[in-house]
Amino acid sequence: MKILRPQKIPLICANETVVWENINIQAGNSHSFDYVSTQGCDSTFTLNVIAQQPPSILSQTNDVNCFGDHNGSIEIMGDLTNLVFSLDGENFQNDAIFTNLSSGTYTLTIEDLSQNCFYTETLSLLTPEALSLDLGDDIETYAEQTVQINASSNSNNIASYNWQSNSDLSCEDCLNPTFIANSSEEISLQITDENGCTAADTLQVTVQNVHDGALFMPSAFSPNGDGVNDVFRPITKGSVEILNWKIF
Repeated sequence: MKILRPQKIPLICANETVVWENINIQAGNSHSFDYVSTQGCDSTFTLNVIAQQPPSILSQTNDVNCFGDHNGSIEIMGDLTNLVFSLDGENFQNDAIFTNLSSGTYTLTIEDLSQNCFYTETLSLLTPEALSLDLGDDIETYAEQTVQINASSNSNNIASYNWQSNSDLSCEDCLNPTFIANSSEEISLQITDENGCTAADTLQVTVQNVHDGALFMPSAFSPNGDGVNDVFRPITKGSVEILNWKIF
C-alpha cells in the first residue's frame, strides 16, 4: 500500500463543509480515501479540512429597564479589526454596539471581511415583570367617616409615591393611608420603583351626605387593632340617642 502525505486545501470558514467524493467533511476534520489504480496499486489519500480561526470577541447584553421599554443594548468587545455586525443578517454596520432594543431574542451576525466568513450567535434580552398597582375597589362612605385605602403592588422596592387627593392623607409615602371623607373625589397614585419603572391607578370615593338626626349601619368593619373601623356599631349624626341594639 502506498500512503500519500496528507493534503491540504485552502482555509475555509469554521461553519462550512467540503464535499469530496460525495462525502461532507466539516471544517476542522479530516477524512481518508482509499484508491486502487488500473495497475492494481492501492493508495490512501487523507484530506485535512482546516478552518479559519474565528475572531476573538465577547458579546455583552444589557436588558431593558422596564416592561415595554426600548433601552436594551448588545455590545461586541475584543479585536474588532475587519469585522462588521448585523442583527438582521442583511444590514451590517461598523459600530460594535446596538442600542434602543426591546426585549426578545436576536441573532447577531458577524462578517470577517478579511476572510469573507460569517459567524452567528443567538442573544436574548430579558423581559422584566411589569410593575403593577391596584388601589382596590371604589369606596362608598358617609361624611366625616375614617376611610382606609387598601392598595397593593407587586414590588417591594418602591422608591417614590405620588398621591393626588383633596383629602389629608395620613401618609404620602405608603400604600395604605387613611383619611376623613368629607366630599366625593377621585384619588390617584403613581409609584416609581428603584429601576425608574412606573405604575398608576385611580380610586373613586363617593361620600353620602347624612342629614341631622340620621342613623345608619356600616356594611363592614375590620377588627385588626389599627384604630380604623375596628368597632361595628350604629353611626349617628346630630341628636340621636341609641337606647339599645343587638346583632342576631
